[in-house]
Amino acid sequence: MKINSILLDSDFIFALQTQNDANHTKALKLEKVISKLNYEICYLNFVKHEIATLISRRIGQSEAIMTVNSLANFKEIFVNEDLEKEVWQTFKSYSKKNISFVDCANLTIATKFDFKIASFDQFYPSEFLL
Repeated sequence: MKINSILLDSDFIFALQTQNDANHTKALKLEKVISKLNYEICYLNFVKHEIATLISRRIGQSEAIMTVNSLANFKEIFVNEDLEKEVWQTFKSYSKKNISFVDCANLTIATKFDFKIASFDQFYPSEFLL
């Protein structure tokens, strides 16, 4: 992994794939910005699982499979046992309701490896957002 890498969050991927999503236009604009950068584009294995479930539930199974297959163009980062322990520490550090474990995983990896995150989620500190 290198500096100048971007983690794709589930909300960005979903908005990009879903025309009636409230963030679809913003996702298209962000995609153009990303394409002009010479950054490594990555996603966590947790994000792949989350987006497959989300799209399957909201749109359909075939669309979920198509979206997950399209992620093959990018680098998948596997959260191993040691990294997962760090993610749990991040998750435990929040006391608010509705904190996503996957968002905590993205934040942990972004912090540890100096990544930016492609997301519209207000959970992330602004310095991590692209």
